[in-house]
Amino acid sequence: MIAPSKINSDRLGAYRFAVAIFSALTAASAALMFSGMPALAADIAVKAPPPPVYSWTGFYIGLNGGGIWGQNNLSSVFFDGGARVSAQTLGALAGSGGVNGRSAIGGVQAGYNWQGPTPWVVGVEADIQGMSLNENRTSGIFTVTGQQAQDFDQVHHDWLATFRGRAGYTVNRALLYVTGGLAVGDMRFSRTQTWDFGDGCPIDVQLFSQSVNDSNMDMVRVGINYRFGAAPVVAKY
Repeated sequence: MIAPSKINSDRLGAYRFAVAIFSALTAASAALMFSGMPALAADIAVKAPPPPVYSWTGFYIGLNGGGIWGQNNLSSVFFDGGARVSAQTLGALAGSGGVNGRSAIGGVQAGYNWQGPTPWVVGVEADIQGMSLNENRTSGIFTVTGQQAQDFDQVHHDWLATFRGRAGYTVNRALLYVTGGLAVGDMRFSRTQTWDFGDGCPIDVQLFSQSVNDSNMDMVRVGINYRFGAAPVVAKY
């Protein structure tokens, strides 16, 4: 028979051994946990939200201003085959030529852009501009067989509007694009002709002519737009 004191001594030794093993495992776990914290912090820094990415999608409206240069070529067409050759020659000489002018221009524009997950942007835009473009011409005094003729021509423009499609590529807040579409405008032509014939009649009633216009305009504009709902879009991974 084993004495009770011997049993208690063995049990106490086993208990102390188990406590020592548990303490060692706990210390090792704590060391591993704290040693892994810098790596965990580094992982958190890498996952930080990226800076906002600008989106071009939305409606916009704006103002523009600049300059415009116009040039028109004029010619005469005769419908009366009975007109005297001298009158036809004078009409062709005095009635053909070019008119030139320039003006300030200003207006408004509005449109809409679409941008998907890529840098490409497509959109539509309409604008209208006002101007006071006068292209004037005073021909020389032409003389044929003692008869004289001179023309005073004017082409006037009040407004110009365009309706265009747009395609472009973005570099964050910069948009490089091309446009194309329809342009319409107001154009008025007036002509005053002065004739002096040897028979004393200031106008040759046999002559009837029409001016044909070939119009070209070059325009330079700068503008600024306001986009509605222009909050940046935050990219998410």
